[in-house]
Amino acid sequence: MKLITTLALASYASAAALSSSLTEASKRQTNLRCGGAEDSQLADCQHLYDNWPNYLDATWDALCTTNVVQRAYNPACYGTCCVFTTSNAPLWDDIHTAVGTILDCRSEEKGTVNGQVDVGGSKAGRICLANRNSCGDCFDKD
Repeated sequence: MKLITTLALASYASAAALSSSLTEASKRQTNLRCGGAEDSQLADCQHLYDNWPNYLDATWDALCTTNVVQRAYNPACYGTCCVFTTSNAPLWDDIHTAVGTILDCRSEEKGTVNGQVDVGGSKAGRICLANRNSCGDCFDKD
């Protein structure tokens, strides 16, 4: 019985810590912008979000050069959907939370989504969710 109680308390503490971490990541997000890049399939982006962190491609080499930021990186993709960020060292919780926020930009009728959000107080910078070919489009407009 003591083991079960200990496991239950540890599980509760882990869940509370995760919830607190996600809440803090949400508070750091500002300036949600919908559109501006090529649409991705909503189902692919939702799958990426729901199965996080299983699709961490983490191609941290400079993926594209843009007019607004000099480099952008691609930490995760699934199907037509990719995450792009202006930082090569973001917190995974920040990226996951940002993807969830950007999913609010979805068009249910078209079955597509794209957008970006700024994440302050971390190394995430600006995060964009869009089609695999949209790295430059994500950050060329301010």
